[in-house]
Amino acid sequence: RARCPLRRSAAMKLGFLLFPLLLPCAVATTVGMSLVWPLVWLRPVYQFWVSLWLEGWFASTTAAWMFAHGSPVRLFLDSPAEKKAKEPSAVLTQDPSAIVITMNHRTRFDWMYLWFILPAICAQAVSDFAGVARPWFPFGMTSRIVIVLKKEIGSIPLMGWGTAMCSFLFLERDWERDGPYLRRRVAELVKEGSRPIFLVFPEGTDLSSKNLGRSREFAESRDLAARHCTLFP
Repeated sequence: RARCPLRRSAAMKLGFLLFPLLLPCAVATTVGMSLVWPLVWLRPVYQFWVSLWLEGWFASTTAAWMFAHGSPVRLFLDSPAEKKAKEPSAVLTQDPSAIVITMNHRTRFDWMYLWFILPAICAQAVSDFAGVARPWFPFGMTSRIVIVLKKEIGSIPLMGWGTAMCSFLFLERDWERDGPYLRRRVAELVKEGSRPIFLVFPEGTDLSSKNLGRSREFAESRDLAARHCTLFP
């Protein structure tokens, strides 16, 4: 049967060594963003400064990770022939003014690689829609990201405050509560004229040994086949 062994590579160990560097960056970013909180009543000005801080945070953390590790990034996209072979329902048919990206959460750091490949993802979306391969907005993409998180994260000091200021979404995994909340938040984004890039991790957490064990227990309780490379939400 297929297995995805969990290994601690040298890169992961170095990532933990980088944590003392990234933590002060996160604190400084949150404090800096809090200074512009009084501007919330001037929405355009507030959004500009929050986007600037968000862009700087994503750039600094990703650069520290990539340069320290020397990690190569290889991006594999569909060829023109593969695009034509897709089912019509699988091809982008609507204006890509908003994009939804769904990812597995293989490690605790895989989201960092998204910041590097995001321009290519957006270029692919526009190519599917308009037949041209170019980014729909080449600069400021990461500041448009709206990450969908568990509600508990919003209660974490510093981290929760920063994510709330960035207008990230917090779900309880209860549709009766999440449905009205999502409709209201999406309506607010539309009203503001933003073109969000929604980032969703359906599994809700990373693929660690502990989480994999919990996923197997859930599968056994529901008489479902165990998963080895992904988690039950």
